[in-house]
Amino acid sequence: MNPKKQIMGLLLAFICHSSYAQPFTDDARLAAIKNEGLLHSQASALLHTLTDIYGQRLTGSREYLAAAKWTAAKMKEIGLHTGKDLKGRS
Repeated sequence: MNPKKQIMGLLLAFICHSSYAQPFTDDARLAAIKNEGLLHSQASALLHTLTDIYGQRLTGSREYLAAAKWTAAKMKEIGLHTGKDLKGRS
């Protein structure tokens, strides 16, 4: 057999074998993430505030500005960076 074909065959076998490898998972860490999301999630409360309290809003309206200010303040409160201020500056 031709040496080039042997090398190509070995490379192909290696690539195919390595593509079936399963990533290592830490079950305890995944369980902790799942429990945090299920037991301590604030998503429902945040969605309620944004939709029921601030309700429908048109872009540029007073309601939109109030919702944008609340969202930016809430993001800062939980430690997220808003990226831009309310006037579009970074």
